[in-house]
Amino acid sequence: MSLAISHLSKRFGRQWAVHDLNLEVPNGVILGLLGPNGAGKTTTMRMLTGYLPPTEGEAWVAGQRVDADSVAWKSNLGYLSERNPLPDDLYVREYLAYTGRLYRLKENRRCVDRALSLTGLSHMASRKIAVLSKGYRQRVGLAAALIHSPKVLILDEPTNGLDPNQIAEIREVIRTVGSETTVLLSTHIMQEVEALCDSVAIIHSGALVAQGTTAEVLASGSEEAVVVGFATPVDKSRIEALVPGCRVLAQPSGEWLLQGYGGTPDSRALLVRICSERQLPLSSIYARHSRLEEVFHALTAGNGQPVQKNS
Repeated sequence: MSLAISHLSKRFGRQWAVHDLNLEVPNGVILGLLGPNGAGKTTTMRMLTGYLPPTEGEAWVAGQRVDADSVAWKSNLGYLSERNPLPDDLYVREYLAYTGRLYRLKENRRCVDRALSLTGLSHMASRKIAVLSKGYRQRVGLAAALIHSPKVLILDEPTNGLDPNQIAEIREVIRTVGSETTVLLSTHIMQEVEALCDSVAIIHSGALVAQGTTAEVLASGSEEAVVVGFATPVDKSRIEALVPGCRVLAQPSGEWLLQGYGGTPDSRALLVRICSERQLPLSSIYARHSRLEEVFHALTAGNGQPVQKNS
């Protein structure tokens, strides 16, 4: 595994910001780390980068144990923080060359050229960082995190504050990088996870509440539902009589959502027959699949508090 976390926990006083976290992420996988504010995402990333020592548990990057007293494992880790601090007075190439020297890269110039090309910055290499747009500044941060070809890349809200075009550009860079590197991506944008991530881990109140491929997590929180449209206007009460026990909700499209009704072909065929017998011909019928945003809300709804336990 490129990234492994075993019983990782962090306590501040009597409160556990992260409690008994276990994750394994193989090479070449983009994992979306999700959770509401205060869930423990940033604390987890800080432990993985060595910034915070864990209270309990361990983590490994490319088979090497994360240890604040050692620097060997850091050669396999790249990190882009949410704030992405950059020196405005340096030129792009100059800053990347400086970063490469910090990593003691033997072929620093080649590594800088590769990072510039990978992040689409080659034509901006001679620009001062101070004059760059926020989108290009994020690319510089990514280039610095990638210059030493790490096996694991940790990204904290990499598209926060960017416009739609800049978001699309950064996502494409991450997608390209993710084909060869394990990426741990923290974000609040569910569409970003659905567009980029192979796997998802959801944290709530410091604990892991869901983990798996994006499809598995969607399936685990899905509720059977069907959307139907009628050829003529129909009152809600008549629809409720057709499917007792289901929640019937009007949709902006003029269709009706039947929550709790089976979405299988057989169940839809049965509903078509029932509607025909009641002289309520359908104009449309299809299963509705849960979105990640809905699953996330179902798993993290409520005022979660950090875990507390006796020392």
